[in-house]
Amino acid sequence: MRGKLATRGFDPETIERVLEDLRARDWLSDRRFAEQYVASRRERGYGPIRIREELRIRGIEDEICSACLDNRDPAWRDAAERALRRRFRATDSLDRAEWVRRARFLSRRGYDSEQIRGALRGDD
Repeated sequence: MRGKLATRGFDPETIERVLEDLRARDWLSDRRFAEQYVASRRERGYGPIRIREELRIRGIEDEICSACLDNRDPAWRDAAERALRRRFRATDSLDRAEWVRRARFLSRRGYDSEQIRGALRGDD
């Protein structure tokens, strides 16, 4: 928010006063932003590693990221499976090259190796 206001020509003092007022009223919350961002990106098929990095780029503190992202949550594997279904045609068996291709796709999306293996196997 600070960056957007600064690029629009507001002076730093005014920006800080406005941001403090918004925080005091609980209208501006990094935690709430992070929770909504995580939900949105998960729905679009992105994994926790990539989402964490995107939040860091946006200036969200590591503690807030950790609170919003739990890599052990089984919902991540479900999200990885949905991303695979959207991107690739369903097949009962995969040859090694196709398995690697799909694993790389999920890795670029920000899933860890355990989530990738679970999504490609389809088991718990």
